[in-house]
Amino acid sequence: MGSEKTILGIDTATPALVLGVGDSSGLLASYFSIIGRKHLELSIGLIKELLEKAEVALEDLSAISCGLGPGSLIGSRVGVVVAKTLAQVLKVPIIGISTVDIIAASDHYGGLKIVAVDALRDEVYWAIYENGIRIGEQKVSSVEDMTEELTGKKAVVTGTAISKYGRFLNSISNLVVGKTLYPAPQALVSLGLDYLSNDKVSNLYDLEPIYLRSPV
Repeated sequence: MGSEKTILGIDTATPALVLGVGDSSGLLASYFSIIGRKHLELSIGLIKELLEKAEVALEDLSAISCGLGPGSLIGSRVGVVVAKTLAQVLKVPIIGISTVDIIAASDHYGGLKIVAVDALRDEVYWAIYENGIRIGEQKVSSVEDMTEELTGKKAVVTGTAISKYGRFLNSISNLVVGKTLYPAPQALVSLGLDYLSNDKVSNLYDLEPIYLRSPV
């Protein structure tokens, strides 16, 4: 395959199981399914089927990219464990990416954008983006505290939280509810390739899901 970099992306931090295989020419094959909490449906067999569809051999992968959350901690762990196992067996780099960043890249709105992921406990994980670039840190708070912090900022809200809080968010005059809920395979792959080209790879042994809450 020459110098072409081919990447497998995995994200299991939301109710969606998201897989993608691609290179610089674009997305070669993808898998997307709403699975709720059945994250153990992710298997090596499913990944091999995807690679066959993409006509890419397992040993031809250049790297593995993986969504780290924040989101479902159990779901995130499933994806991270599978990604780390593949990277270790294949001896290729692993690239951990915030799932919130992947959702932001999945939506093509170019202005001020909020990605909010349902964190349960009546809270959301969220971050602010302007022209695709994250401003500040990822946060966890109630949706009411989030909207208060956004007072006066006209923005589109995306992410899984809009399915739960869409009516409330639509009642806030400066906010508009978007249509993107989940990370897209294309964004998962393209961000992974961008990280790889800029040598932003993760340490295989230190990589863990993002968990914004303080330990109880």
